[in-house]
Amino acid sequence: MVVSMSKGIKNNQTLAFLRSYAVRDYLKNHIFYQKYPNLKYHHSASVSGQRGGQFRRVFIEMIVFNAFE
Repeated sequence: MVVSMSKGIKNNQTLAFLRSYAVRDYLKNHIFYQKYPNLKYHHSASVSGQRGGQFRRVFIEMIVFNAFE
């Protein structure tokens, strides 16, 4: 996925992915890094195919591997 200032964000899937990546980056660099530098991260984002406010939500699931190694 390539996003640039000139092309911008073209769809909801890209926006959802970038938002989830921002959460991952914050957790990695500000919360866990000093105590658990060897953590592995995986994230994904999905978008509902339906329209309307009731379908706009965020669900974050964190699975932490190697936290105590």
